[in-house]
Amino acid sequence: MQKLTKTYFLIGIISFLLGGGSAVLGQMRSELKDFLWEKDFDDLITNYAEEIVSLRDAGDFQKRLEMRSFNESSGYRIQTFAGSNVDNARKMAENLTALELDSVYIVEDEGLFKVQIGNFLERLESEKMLDQLRFKGITNTWIVETTIHVTKPTVAPPDTIPSKKELPSLYFAIQLFVTKDLERANSFLAEYQRKVGDPALIIQSGEFWKVLSGKFTQEFLARQRLEEIRNSGYPDAWLTQISP
Repeated sequence: MQKLTKTYFLIGIISFLLGGGSAVLGQMRSELKDFLWEKDFDDLITNYAEEIVSLRDAGDFQKRLEMRSFNESSGYRIQTFAGSNVDNARKMAENLTALELDSVYIVEDEGLFKVQIGNFLERLESEKMLDQLRFKGITNTWIVETTIHVTKPTVAPPDTIPSKKELPSLYFAIQLFVTKDLERANSFLAEYQRKVGDPALIIQSGEFWKVLSGKFTQEFLARQRLEEIRNSGYPDAWLTQISP
């Protein structure tokens, strides 16, 4: 008797969706209609073990939202222009884009074209961008509260995450000298080895020749040795990272 009651209850819901609820029917996708027509009511109740079976139909609008690379949120942007001339807005947007500071947007709002930059959840971050723009000479700017784009978190598939062996194995070294003259680099290396006794080598980086000492996997050990070398008469030595 309970199963029969459930069946009639489900029949009533689906009858409303496919029959009496014409407004709902008009919004329903053809795939959902076919699913309901082809399924036996007893099977639906048995398979889903519920008195009410909810069927979700993601429409085109929802699918477009899901395909976006960002979510919308309340936040802050820097506004640099607001006017009725779209060409002026485009010119300002091009100038901002050329600075490569952040994302640039042209927003139309009740006949005004607004040029905005950035997507900041915190006001402090927008104030930092404001300082950068003023440093670049763009002074007529202000912070606005608006809807911003927040990038969706992405998780790389397991087979695309590089293993430890694929990651670059950087190590710390102490750079003693740099020059464009290989002969000067060799002369410095000979003097350093004679004076300090440490093993060192010369590597080429573009048009420069660098004299390096040491190969450390731990930074604190490299910094300890750096202080010793500086105290040995090489105060201009500094710490660097090298990829084999």
